[in-house]
Amino acid sequence: MEIQTCPNCGVTKYVKHFKKMHTTKSGYCWCKLCCVEASLASNRRLKEEVFSHYGGKCSICNEADIDVLTLDHIDQQGSEHRRANKIGTGQETWRWVKKQGFPAAFRVLCFNCNTKAWRKFLRKQKELQMIKEAITVAEEFNHEI
Repeated sequence: MEIQTCPNCGVTKYVKHFKKMHTTKSGYCWCKLCCVEASLASNRRLKEEVFSHYGGKCSICNEADIDVLTLDHIDQQGSEHRRANKIGTGQETWRWVKKQGFPAAFRVLCFNCNTKAWRKFLRKQKELQMIKEAITVAEEFNHEI
């Protein structure tokens, strides 16, 4: 088997442990482990930059641990927004937000506050639906009289 030395970490490994799409100036591939580490570091920097722009802590409870923070669509329409813009979650959304100049439609929430905000939104939607149904029934009843 052919071997190669990773220009990033300096470790000699079998070629099967290298990614061909990631190259350095010397033209050699980085090993898969270095590629993963670089990707994780890049995503972490992006998350820190985006979340810092939106205050760096949960806008409800002030939790500042970045490992439990999320980027929240204030209007609770995240799924629709991602579908319409053909973007995924996590770093895809963070890249989109940065590219768009940090729109005001976002905020930072911790997982707990994000879940609570979503459940409040769903409860409100359900209550509105029940009111609409009650109005429809009342209107039908009034037409029968």
